[in-house]
Amino acid sequence: MGADTMDQRDAQSTRSAQSLRRVGAGLLWAAVAICSAAAAHGAPNLSRDSRLQPPFDVEARRAQAGGPLPPARCPQPPAPELRATGQIFYRPGSNATDIDPSAHAANDALARPVNDYMAFVVHTASDYMRSRPADPQRAACVLRWLATWARAGALLETPNRQGRYLRNWTQADLAIAYLTIRDASGLDSTQKYDVEAWFAKLGEAVNADFRSGMDRNNHLYWAAVAAVSAGVVTDNRALFGWGIRTARDAIGDIGADGTLPRELARRDKALGYHVFALQALEWVACFAAANGIDLWHAQGGALLRLDDLMVRDLDDPEVMVIKSGYVQNTDDLQGWPSRRSLSWAEPYYAVTHDSRLVPYLRAARPWIGSARNGGDMTLAFGAALPLGTPASEHTAGP
Repeated sequence: MGADTMDQRDAQSTRSAQSLRRVGAGLLWAAVAICSAAAAHGAPNLSRDSRLQPPFDVEARRAQAGGPLPPARCPQPPAPELRATGQIFYRPGSNATDIDPSAHAANDALARPVNDYMAFVVHTASDYMRSRPADPQRAACVLRWLATWARAGALLETPNRQGRYLRNWTQADLAIAYLTIRDASGLDSTQKYDVEAWFAKLGEAVNADFRSGMDRNNHLYWAAVAAVSAGVVTDNRALFGWGIRTARDAIGDIGADGTLPRELARRDKALGYHVFALQALEWVACFAAANGIDLWHAQGGALLRLDDLMVRDLDDPEVMVIKSGYVQNTDDLQGWPSRRSLSWAEPYYAVTHDSRLVPYLRAARPWIGSARNGGDMTLAFGAALPLGTPASEHTAGP
């Protein structure tokens, strides 16, 4: 690569950083209201008598993006899994980059019952938010599935190492799904009590797995999502505060160029792990915003630098290749860009209205996200795109 090309990349990076710094605090807070459940009701009330708030206003999102849905089908919940288990599938000594295919297949089989359960709960909760008029049957279905596992003490037995990671992601996704349907009318109060008691135990168990901070990478960032989501479900301020502090520290790991050193070390998977880490940190930022805490500006606006890095790599995939030294493998992302890999883009666009994202969002919508990332991110956080934008040459995969 010639010196002129490198100079152009450096100049583009500098212009991007300057642009982000020009986003004033007042404008940013106005945008942050989009990923705040308190947005429709003014500034959040943080008195000790108020409950912690979820990161979205379900009724406001339904009014903006909802519509009629076909009748829901709610099958019987599967048998509860008492222990999360899996198999480490990276070959030893490869810095978690070289996958053993047989071990990976074995892990998929072990995790499938939990993943399938989680996916149904998350998708049904998203459909409840999407239904207009609100569909109480979908909300009741989510609650029944959660209550069935709650009453059995699902996932509370001590997991193995890979099971720790599976339980971490799953708890976060299930808590977000519960917050989506929690205030629906006509829900069974006994089932709600059982579910919230389960999240109290499960949230503490997951937190105990990660409280030492040994996994100071994307796993710890998702533990922060698990903590803030369970903290809001149970109004546990200590757990919520741990998640906020952990995310703030993690944001401090973001370098001046927007990279996370531990995720950059994943070589040809550096892009995928940056995306996975960013999705977690943005979830915490939205939970924080709903409760009057600004993580978007924390640590000198480092989270915005990471977002900016991802946007620049969308326009020029050589960005991450140069930083990591490896051509990137995007199989885990289902391509780049894809509906899964753009999950981070919806909260970021809601906050900044970064025009560079418009063609990618337009190509991937009407829905962006995945069950592993809490569901439909367009539905939960998507901001309107400008009218009259030319048709995009970009395409998004599954």
